[in-house]
Amino acid sequence: MAVKKVDKELIIQKACQVFRERGYGNTTMADIGKACGLLKGSIYYYFSSKDELMLQVLIHDYVYTKDNVYSLAYLEQLSCKERLKQILQAMENYYFEAPGGCLMAKIGLESDQIMPEFTKVIKLFFEDWITAFSYIFQSHYDQEHALLLAEQAVQEIEGAIMLSVIFQDKKYYTRTSNKILSYLD
Repeated sequence: MAVKKVDKELIIQKACQVFRERGYGNTTMADIGKACGLLKGSIYYYFSSKDELMLQVLIHDYVYTKDNVYSLAYLEQLSCKERLKQILQAMENYYFEAPGGCLMAKIGLESDQIMPEFTKVIKLFFEDWITAFSYIFQSHYDQEHALLLAEQAVQEIEGAIMLSVIFQDKKYYTRTSNKILSYLD
């Protein structure tokens, strides 16, 4: 059998997919190794434990979302509604490109009390999401109301992602996106 070339980044990407589908508790290093085309022991060359790998996956997901989704909120050359539309489209693309929905919600609920280092990254993820939406909503509402709408929108989107995954129907996400876009009418 030929040796497969991998690096940390590839392992993180593959592990992200597996954790999104299976969650933290139901994922083994053997599952991740299989996804990478490696034996599970090979993963330990790059990561000392499943916890370390999960933390790196959460950081990777957070940075990706911050750089490729939330950053759209600050593109001043676009209208607020266009920025919001682009964020919602980017989220749809990201959360539905592979099975499992939102990694942060899944891992956050699963590990909140037992893995505080995970919770720190997950909180940053949601805080930045709320901040991005609040920034956009401030074009139409005072700061306090914009923050309230942003928090509500994040909650609604997470619920819509969950329902879309469970029922295998993006209509829940689409309806919620349209409702959130209407906040800027």
